[in-house]
Amino acid sequence: MTATSEEALRLIEKADRRNLVLMVDHTFVYTGAVRKIRELIDKGSLGEIYYYDSTRVNLGLFQHDVDVIWDLAVHDLSIMEFILPGTPAAVSATGIGHIKGAAENIAYVTVFYESSLIAHLNVNWLSPVKVRRTLIGGSRQMIAYDDLENSEKVKVYDKGVTVKNGPESVYKLLVGYRSAIYIALNSM
Repeated sequence: MTATSEEALRLIEKADRRNLVLMVDHTFVYTGAVRKIRELIDKGSLGEIYYYDSTRVNLGLFQHDVDVIWDLAVHDLSIMEFILPGTPAAVSATGIGHIKGAAENIAYVTVFYESSLIAHLNVNWLSPVKVRRTLIGGSRQMIAYDDLENSEKVKVYDKGVTVKNGPESVYKLLVGYRSAIYIALNSM
């Protein structure tokens, strides 16, 4: 919401004086697509969630007051908080700036959870193409969410692997692949 706690306190005081509600509007949390993803995860359609992998890149507008994480990664962080089970246990972020005197314009953020869930965000202002794609993998189904799609922003895939202990050896694992026609959801 602000760059410093002092700025936050000033905003809180102004909101109190004017009798206003102060909140951060995480735009994507209110979209049909993200709400559909949450619904699918909440009802267990995906099974155990393994990963959240997002690419949010474009030849962006360089801003003097924020870096690429504050500009782009914040959207995925709010979506993750809204749809994913559990609480992050650790975060690793790496970024670099390529324009002299400007903030970081490329960054990679990895979020580790107490469970085996892992999230990875790729944000970039120096990409030749605009991409807004998130993959969410689970033990039963997987989701591809493409915010740039006009329709069918959320697609559910019945693909994955099944691991079983084979009777041949207790130490040998058999891996089977499953692949089915995906279910396309219009989530506008």
